[in-house]
Amino acid sequence: MVKKRKKEKRKERSSAVNARKRAEEHKGMYENTKLNLPEGVKMFSLDSEKTKRIDILNFEVGKDNPYADEGTLHYERTFFVHRNIGADQLSFVCPRKTSGGKDPCPICEFITKLRQDEDADVQLIKDMGLSERQLFNVIDHSEKDAEVRIWDMSFFLFGKRLDKQIKEEDDDDNFSSFAEFENGLTLKLGVEEVNLGRTTFYAVSTINFKERKEDYDEEEMLEQVYNLDELLNILDYDELNDILLQTTEDEDEKSGKKKKKKKDEDEDNGEDEDNREDEGEDEEATIEVDSEVMFEDDEGDSVTGVVKSIRGKKATIITDDDEKVKINLDDLTLTSEDFDEDFDEDGGEDEGENEGEDAETNGTEELAELTKKDDNEDFEEYSGEITERCEEEHIDPDDFDTWKEAELAVRKATSKKKSKKKTSKKSKKKGKSKK
Repeated sequence: MVKKRKKEKRKERSSAVNARKRAEEHKGMYENTKLNLPEGVKMFSLDSEKTKRIDILNFEVGKDNPYADEGTLHYERTFFVHRNIGADQLSFVCPRKTSGGKDPCPICEFITKLRQDEDADVQLIKDMGLSERQLFNVIDHSEKDAEVRIWDMSFFLFGKRLDKQIKEEDDDDNFSSFAEFENGLTLKLGVEEVNLGRTTFYAVSTINFKERKEDYDEEEMLEQVYNLDELLNILDYDELNDILLQTTEDEDEKSGKKKKKKKDEDEDNGEDEDNREDEGEDEEATIEVDSEVMFEDDEGDSVTGVVKSIRGKKATIITDDDEKVKINLDDLTLTSEDFDEDFDEDGGEDEGENEGEDAETNGTEELAELTKKDDNEDFEEYSGEITERCEEEHIDPDDFDTWKEAELAVRKATSKKKSKKKTSKKSKKKGKSKK
């Protein structure tokens, strides 16, 4: 009897028990909070500029797919995520946007309230913004096992280009049947390295449709592909709200300190309301040596490069094609890493002019702080915001070959608005001074 008790006690203290517990409960540093992935599933990703050849395969649609009826065959699952949520700054599926507005989302509600608060932290609004993503079932031709892999990808880094090519197909192209098991098409993906600030990742630059060497057996493959609609990890309202509260508590502490400091500064300086409105009005981003810039050549095409020297009103630029040119400073526009920290929702006004309003910035300082290696949401955020700005300015981003060209067009449009507002403010000031 004594020996049996000792044996049971040794079993309770055994390291094997703890090892199994850790294996079952440990979630890892890069916990995937967006998806419920089956055990053993393999992921597809772009990890170099090497050309990829893949087959994207249909699956039998489940419930609530926004672009296909239940029971039909479809090739993707669109969903939306909020980033930088909770103490661990993770990404979570947005139930409202993903369900087409049927389900409430505490994060969306919180952001809406912040937008109405003139003292809200605009960076927090930006950090928690929505990102559009897609899931695909993929066969990677570079892998010998030919197993189905899951591809979780930003819409702006792949899906947008795919949609465009399908919409522009000729009658004999048959691009829209690329995911069919029989007579489907292989996608040859050109991949480019994208450098945004100090962050580097890979995006699809070209898509070519090729005839497959052989067809797939539909019945067999439908058993192997994953139901993408069932992979989304959509938390219920209360659970998501609890995670959100971790974010708001941290921000309340930070904003409390900031508000106190600002109040003290306002009292010390004795600035009136008109001065606060005009604060920072002339503090525009300046072009300096090593700035990344854009300009238009003689044919009206956008050219990008880096400033190597500045003399008087002219700058020497080394273009991306390694050409050396001299351009007037007035004809240059800051891009990418220098893309206006004061580029806000009202179309380009300085943050000081609309202090406390929803000044969503396109600065890239926060990109260096990203630690989640499995997400390319930094570039998605940039391209998504450019798309929003294009809509505000009634500009079609599809009219441009690159995001930088679209960015330049938006910058020019908002610059004109900014100039008009400044002129209007100066006129009001002159009127006041005369009185």
